[in-house]
Amino acid sequence: MKMFYATREKYPATRVDLHDLFSKRVGPLLNATMDWHMQSMASQTKETKVTLNPQESVLLGASSARAGWMGKAANQLLALKHDCLAWKHIRSGRYDIIQVRDKFWIALIVLWALRGQSGAFFFWMSFPYPEADLYRITHEKHAYSFLKRLFYYCRGKWTHALLYKIILPRADFIFVQSERMLDDVAHEGIERTKMIAVPMGIAWDRLSHLPPAKKLGLANDAQVAVYMGTMVKVRRLDFILEAFSHVLIKNKNAVLLMVGGENDDVLALKGIAKQLGISSSVIFTGLVPMEEAWSYVLAADICLSPFKPSPILDSTSPTKVVEYLALAKPVVVNDHPDQSQVIQESGAGIITPYSPELFAQGILELFNKTPQQIHQMGLKGREYVQNVRNYDIIAKNVACSYEKTLLSRRY
Repeated sequence: MKMFYATREKYPATRVDLHDLFSKRVGPLLNATMDWHMQSMASQTKETKVTLNPQESVLLGASSARAGWMGKAANQLLALKHDCLAWKHIRSGRYDIIQVRDKFWIALIVLWALRGQSGAFFFWMSFPYPEADLYRITHEKHAYSFLKRLFYYCRGKWTHALLYKIILPRADFIFVQSERMLDDVAHEGIERTKMIAVPMGIAWDRLSHLPPAKKLGLANDAQVAVYMGTMVKVRRLDFILEAFSHVLIKNKNAVLLMVGGENDDVLALKGIAKQLGISSSVIFTGLVPMEEAWSYVLAADICLSPFKPSPILDSTSPTKVVEYLALAKPVVVNDHPDQSQVIQESGAGIITPYSPELFAQGILELFNKTPQQIHQMGLKGREYVQNVRNYDIIAKNVACSYEKTLLSRRY
């Protein structure tokens, strides 16, 4: 089996669903050699091939280190050139599987290059890029100039037509990020029978050596809720702080642990906590290594995963709630489709509307349970992730989809 995989991510890629899912699991399950088609993250003057191991290589595109708009333009042109070279690789490589992730121009090149070839074309849709462009100009138009709005409108309309009228109808099989995205794509007229949802999961082997729980030095009757992750402004984490101000009215022993965040983002959130009068009940750790972040989660009683509703982000598959459950902690989430599905199926948390007052009620509901009940909910979540959102399980489903598609093309 030989696979060609083109992706937007630059090399070296850090996404777990590329490394943990494909490199470590799907490739070996298919006994496949893989040629990744990526642009270099570092400055590079020419196209080259990098051998990662006996089974994997990277067809690496050139990249410019220039700053500003000229650097961005140069990198766009270099990426376009690299995409065009895919035609040569596919015509000469005799690939069984050609996988394109979220890239439209190269998908057209692949369809052209596959004429007369035996390889099967797969498209991986992890984010609704055309819809995101069109959303910007209707819901966020105040943030953009007229020319930018015109650009997003034209690009959104063009890529939408390209994706749903040309690329997806001609794909042999399609992977999408969530059940909600599958519904959305089916609504555009694409056959459900040639799609499967591949949500975010976790590599179970990463949990084999967990760190000990962090010693927080709090009073014995303290009840700790933790948020772990980025704290950039777009995440609207003032929502958590406002919700926690409502929690503290009814539970003076509650403590909010905010794990992660760059200095400027943390300072901004500390300012909001001070305005709300809850600074003494909020602990900020700043950026910490992943294992240390997990040790903070293990020290907490419950976890928090708010996700601002959006027509674009509703089709995504957040990783945070899966990590919390894998660490055997119950979670309060708001009603985002994928998060809600995980909590409903696992029984390991509380789902609330996206409202600080109602989210606070969810936190209080978990805090009002006994330590034994909280522990049992956490174990349910861990078992669910191990059986459903474990990349070992997900990889088998993905590999099976490839094999079934290739088999159906032969007969």
